[in-house]
Amino acid sequence: MEDQRGQPPQWRYPPPYEAGWTAGMKSLTAVAITLVVGLLITLTVVLVRQGQPDVVTAEPEQRYPVYVPPAATAPGYAPPATTTTTPRATATQPTRDSALSLLTAQVEEDRAQVSGLVGYWLPQLSSKRPGLVVRGVTQDHDSIWADHQANKRRYPSALLLWSGDFDSFKYPDFWITVVPESFTTGVAANEWCGAQGIGKDDCYAKRLAHSGGYEGNTLNRK
Repeated sequence: MEDQRGQPPQWRYPPPYEAGWTAGMKSLTAVAITLVVGLLITLTVVLVRQGQPDVVTAEPEQRYPVYVPPAATAPGYAPPATTTTTPRATATQPTRDSALSLLTAQVEEDRAQVSGLVGYWLPQLSSKRPGLVVRGVTQDHDSIWADHQANKRRYPSALLLWSGDFDSFKYPDFWITVVPESFTTGVAANEWCGAQGIGKDDCYAKRLAHSGGYEGNTLNRK
């Protein structure tokens, strides 16, 4: 064919060998691109996995009863039972120091009631101090305490006082037992002693006072 200018048309397509080379190059390029893309994807996945911390899922803690093995004991052996022995209380006589403590404590216990009897005549049942000989017996704190207890058993209201707390006693170191039967005269107090059947040396009238001395506050029985 000729173009409009009367010249034969020029060849517009590559020659056959050039067309085959071009097609091969395109195929190789496509394969290379595919490999590169695949390699990039693989590398990306590896990097992403390395950047993430490993996550370990902990299993829930299991709680079980704790087994305690029994104590090993020899066959047929039983440990002896533990017993507590309480010492038996025994009655003992008061010592010198304890008897003195008892006498002192009794005076303090009776002090308020004795103070209320100041100025009155009272029956005096006993007047003793350590070293005094009474009916052949030398007195000490034990015997004085025993004597006061004996009078108190007979007269539960009996009181104990210390002679040094008053001016109406001849000596200031006697333990005195009186009965709180108050009278306005010594005669009346002595009559009470006689009515009780007590001997004249074991009961007579005494007035508690902080003045007047022994003579004006003592009335012996005849």
